[in-house]
Amino acid sequence: SICSPVGSIPATSIMDATSEQMKRMEESALSLSRNFARTPAEIAKAFYFLSSAGLDTEQSIKALKPVLEFATAGAFGLEKATNLAANAQSAVGLRSKDAEQNLLNLTRVTDVLIKADTLASATAEQFALSLTHQAGATAKMFGKSVEEMTALLAVMADTGLKGEMAGTNASRFIRLLQKSTFSKEATQKQFGFEVFEKSTGKMKSFADILENLEKIMAGTSDELKSATLLQLGFDARIQQAIFPLLGMSNTLREYTEKLNLAGSTSKSVAEKQMKAFANQLLQMQNNATVAAIS
Repeated sequence: SICSPVGSIPATSIMDATSEQMKRMEESALSLSRNFARTPAEIAKAFYFLSSAGLDTEQSIKALKPVLEFATAGAFGLEKATNLAANAQSAVGLRSKDAEQNLLNLTRVTDVLIKADTLASATAEQFALSLTHQAGATAKMFGKSVEEMTALLAVMADTGLKGEMAGTNASRFIRLLQKSTFSKEATQKQFGFEVFEKSTGKMKSFADILENLEKIMAGTSDELKSATLLQLGFDARIQQAIFPLLGMSNTLREYTEKLNLAGSTSKSVAEKQMKAFANQLLQMQNNATVAAIS
């Protein structure tokens, strides 16, 4: 109903919310509708989607604005935006029980997804699908940040590999990098190829690993490149993922640096989207609706 944009939404039946939290939910929906091209009732529905994604009431209240910014920046519906953001956040291990920390982590993930959209030839949705389809879990396993993992996916996107397939290939690439160090340790040492830092035992940056491979195979034929990769422990399956990346180490390093500075990207892009005439008109209508409710 117009007097209660939250009360008529099914979120209230699945959320363990106090009357004080319900009031804050309603106030958030009304307030945010003044700044976005979504009605109070539409925004209130986002609480249902957030709750369905596993967020508790406090997390949902905190996450509402960044999800709206992500939806506006990526031109998504609220349900899709919520699912993409929450699933990607979980995949890379950034879900937190603390509402404030969860807000920071969620915003970080959505900023990276939108920034990647502006850098490479894939959409924020495709990057989110890559993360949720093995890439995010593998990044978490090997201590890789969402920024560096998404940078690798962005380079893959520029070679034509996107979405779930990119997630699968990125995961396979990283796992086989680790496996090769055990099966071909002596050969890799002979070639001067290193996957892990000697001092810390951590995996080197993807850009450094790729640059290392490029230097080893500089000036060689495709046939010799393939033979060298086989000696280093990379069979034909993984070679299909490596070959398109050769020569892309500088781009990978650039993408990583830019994604590390992706803060506030969703907000910035959303604000630009809101300057469109159609969005301005909807915003005016929302202001009239909120005034009527008041």
